[in-house]
Amino acid sequence: MIELMELFEEDIVTYKNDLVMLLEGCHEDSFPDQAFNDEFYRYALDDLKAKKKQNLTQMYGYVDQSQLIGLICFHEAMVEKNRLLHIYYLVVNENYRGKGLGKKLLKKAEEYAKKHGIVNIQLYVSKDNKEAVGFYSNQDFGIARYLMKKKI
Repeated sequence: MIELMELFEEDIVTYKNDLVMLLEGCHEDSFPDQAFNDEFYRYALDDLKAKKKQNLTQMYGYVDQSQLIGLICFHEAMVEKNRLLHIYYLVVNENYRGKGLGKKLLKKAEEYAKKHGIVNIQLYVSKDNKEAVGFYSNQDFGIARYLMKKKI
């Protein structure tokens, strides 16, 4: 049975391998030309633990038979004097996509924002990640600005 649950610092340890698999999938979709090594994921998990310990992030996940299959991580931020909710991870295991889990995770973030008087949600998505761009567009997200890069 698939269950939605709030994730805590100890869950990062419990679901370490599942988290790494989800983050690998997320990064492969968003940055297909970049390689991420074990050290990167160790740092990412340590960073999540530290943020969770300090209550600086909210994390929710879907678990199916003790496997973490979906994840959303977000925090409150100030941008241009406006309070907003920034989503920095929203990922669902490929085998569970198309079942509405991503929408429900996003809904959890929206509920949090409304409860805390936040009216804007932002996130970054790679323009080449067509599946994610389509998903967010279908959830009424629009482009607010562009990140410009130059390789030298």
